[in-house]
Amino acid sequence: MIHTNINNKIYRVILFYKKISLLFLLILLIFIVSKTVGATTYYVSTTGDDTNNGSIEHPFGTINHALSFAYPGDIVYLRAGDYRIAEGEGTINFPRNGTADNPIRLGGYNDEDVNIIGSIQLTEWSQYSGNIYRRSAPGIDIEGLFEDGQRLIHPLYYENGNRVHPPVSYIDSSGKWTIQDNYVYLWAFNNDNPENHDIKASQVKGIKADKNYLVIENLNIFYTQRTGGDAGGGISISGNNVIVNNCIVGKNSCGNGNAYAVYFYGSSNCVLSNSTIFDSHYWGGDGADQNSHVVSLINSGDSGAVIIENNEIFNEGGLGVGSKGANINTIVRGNYIHGTAAGVRITGARVSGPGAGKTDRGHYRIYRNILENNTNGVRISGDSTTDDRVYNNIFINNERAVSIRDYDQSIYDTQVINNIFLNNSYAIHLIEKLYGENNHYNEETFQYFKDRGLISHNNLFFENGMDWANQINDWGNPTIINKTYQEIYYYNELGWEENSLGENPSLDSIYYPMEGSPVIDAGYDMGLSYNGLAPDIGAYEYLQEGINDKKEIIAYPNPCRVYLGQYYITFGNLNVGNVIKIYDINGRLVHNSGNITDNNYRWSVGNVSSDVYFYKVKGDNKASGKIVIIR
Repeated sequence: MIHTNINNKIYRVILFYKKISLLFLLILLIFIVSKTVGATTYYVSTTGDDTNNGSIEHPFGTINHALSFAYPGDIVYLRAGDYRIAEGEGTINFPRNGTADNPIRLGGYNDEDVNIIGSIQLTEWSQYSGNIYRRSAPGIDIEGLFEDGQRLIHPLYYENGNRVHPPVSYIDSSGKWTIQDNYVYLWAFNNDNPENHDIKASQVKGIKADKNYLVIENLNIFYTQRTGGDAGGGISISGNNVIVNNCIVGKNSCGNGNAYAVYFYGSSNCVLSNSTIFDSHYWGGDGADQNSHVVSLINSGDSGAVIIENNEIFNEGGLGVGSKGANINTIVRGNYIHGTAAGVRITGARVSGPGAGKTDRGHYRIYRNILENNTNGVRISGDSTTDDRVYNNIFINNERAVSIRDYDQSIYDTQVINNIFLNNSYAIHLIEKLYGENNHYNEETFQYFKDRGLISHNNLFFENGMDWANQINDWGNPTIINKTYQEIYYYNELGWEENSLGENPSLDSIYYPMEGSPVIDAGYDMGLSYNGLAPDIGAYEYLQEGINDKKEIIAYPNPCRVYLGQYYITFGNLNVGNVIKIYDINGRLVHNSGNITDNNYRWSVGNVSSDVYFYKVKGDNKASGKIVIIR
């Protein structure tokens, strides 16, 4: 049995999709230009002033002021520091469009560390009753509250169908908060006085990108909330031809609505790449988070694909890449998605709201991703989605790796090909109809999905609880009908899982096939580039010994358990001259390696507090990811 216990292997950072398509190369050539004739570069600094001229020697003091001068081809660079937009200028807005040849660019200068903070700090707490403290509420309603970077729980409470602040009586244990009578009430973690901690209250959206031809890069955006109409909190994108690259976006909140850290709203020809997106929730906590997405799309892709690639995405209790429907041509590739209720969720047509009435929705392409420790790896459900393809992925330790739920009898032509299913409770999971209505109470459901064009072959199944499962939801009493991948091939002449395998895939610590692996040349040609006689099964092609093409930066052990004597985290596969910068959950720099002189680097963590940290590798071998330290 293969184990993915992180103590025994190298923990991967974001696993980059190695072969960039011609389409994406063209997009980069159009958008990312290093110099445009006649273009102007403006600078902003936390110590600048809007009466300055915006030069590097005399920078502006606010981002919006600088953007007010930006025309096609211009660049606005932010110098290092914390831009506390909730305390001054508010949400960042682009006043005008760029062009295809000359986009408007906003980003951190020269790999400096730039944090856009959408919260205010709450102090002056006084004891109210027992462990509950209070202080006056700010003028803007709070939708997310955090203690030392950790999200505090807002209990779920409804009034007239809306989520609202609950009575103080609901604050019955540590880590909870509410607002009543213009006061914020808080029972801090560990029954402590909140005056002894950093309490952050979200207040504003981070960036609103409602114009076309924009590039947003090298920014960290934290502690934001939904404001200003649409559901986006960290970065809200309703323009076309927008690129977001090499950003960290997290700690986003929403109260009575949906919480999306990065939100594509009616967009086309957009890219989210090389970024870390995490922790986006609305009120109620885990179990109430089907509309808590770190990345979400609605009514997007009609004029060109939205591409989500090479990111790390995690969101405990909520969704990774979510859909609110009416999307088409979404591409999700090369990502590491973990710790979510659904890594990728596909829904189809909408009956109301944005994109209502549009037909022929779907056409998702989900490939070369690692999906690990999710409740659902890929979940396909909802109205009228067709031609969705899930191929060349690796599914590890998920409860349900691929779950297809045809509640409305309108999911057609799904393809599941060239995937590795490893240690999942259920590899492929089918539900025909909700709560047993018109449901088949036997294996006829398998035939039902075949009649609607489901195709599955050239996959590898190993050490799953069950390879294929038909779940019947009989009013809260689910029945599971199980079959192995071999049985599903022979059952009722379905023909599924032709050329599929059921043996150890023999992968290395970052999920590449090792010499002699059965996945080598065992795949089906889905149009991706490959080595050898045929494509390999899984996310990565076998690389022969001596081929210097595998350069993913690795960080291990991760989690680092200091109590077990693990006093160092080693970064490998570096290039000489790289710089590693490590930040805490609040975006504060806690370590800077300086220029590295070897291909490996050791960070001493013996005196570093238990927490989640983020790292960025700067230089010609860029990467980013998450580290967990446990003392």
